[in-house]
Amino acid sequence: MALVLSMKQGQQVKIGEKIFKVDDMTSGSFLLRSGSDAWKITQDRSMEVAEDVLVSAGFEDDRPHARVVIEAPKSIKIERLS
Repeated sequence: MALVLSMKQGQQVKIGEKIFKVDDMTSGSFLLRSGSDAWKITQDRSMEVAEDVLVSAGFEDDRPHARVVIEAPKSIKIERLS
């Protein structure tokens, strides 16, 4: 089952032991950064950002945020930081 978080640019989420930051949000995509790594997240496909962790996005034109869709095993802790 996926977890869906509504996040704005600059907000962070901890997935397992890694901290990810939503950055460079544009219409239809954003960058998800962790340390020196970055992934372009879109609505079109899921990206593997860690072992067994897939992230994709959903957008609404009139909202200043993205819906971050995280698919991970239940054993991986997911926590919104800011």
